[in-house]
Amino acid sequence: MLENEMQGLRVLPDRVASLEANFLLFRTEVRDEFSALRREFREELHGEIGGLAKALRQEMREGDEDFALSPSQSRLSRLSRSLSCSFPKSI
Repeated sequence: MLENEMQGLRVLPDRVASLEANFLLFRTEVRDEFSALRREFREELHGEIGGLAKALRQEMREGDEDFALSPSQSRLSRLSRSLSCSFPKSI
């Protein structure tokens, strides 16, 4: 009986080493997949933001043309109008 237990303990270091190797491989695979996912998400997000920025610039240009002013005059006049609005004295 004691011999059987000792035999089990003798193979224990090999089993632990095998588990360690499997765990290290799993950790590497997860890290690589997660990095790829982050890279893909970042590229997609960058494309979406770029598209929105382009659309916003176009909309601003069209708004400037509607006022028949130069882009800087139109933005400046809108800014001055927005800053001159009245705010409540107490909340």
